Amino acid sequence: MRNNSVVTVLGQRSPSARAVAYFRSSSQVDHEYAILSQQDQVRCWARERGIEIIHEFCDIGPSSPDTQEHPALTEMINDWIMPRSDFELVLCFDASRWGRCVSGEFAEQPSEVVHQHKKRLIYTSTNEPQSR
Repeated sequence: MRNNSVVTVLGQRSPSARAVAYFRSSSQVDHEYAILSQQDQVRCWARERGIEIIHEFCDIGPSSPDTQEHPALTEMINDWIMPRSDFELVLCFDASRWGRCVSGEFAEQPSEVVHQHKKRLIYTSTNEPQSR
């Protein structure tokens, strides 16, 4: 089991965990504000807990069951979550930003893929792991 404490070495904090972050705006009209707001909240949440965000992904468009409508989510799963083991967490503002992709190239929900690859999906607005 991983120790979640933050280690201080020569006055510098080392991260207690590493994460990727996912952001999505459902509207073309206010997408910039919505994304910036999500980024601010998720980054602040991570910083307060000593978590290092090593990469961020962003999609613009309404929630859709088709993964082709969410290229950043697809990239995150295919190029980061499935093949990599150098991070433990996937951060997202809330469940409404995560989406409901159930068809396309994934047989399972993206949240199940996250769990299968030994990562934790955390919705930072509620400070809770995504329930299975």
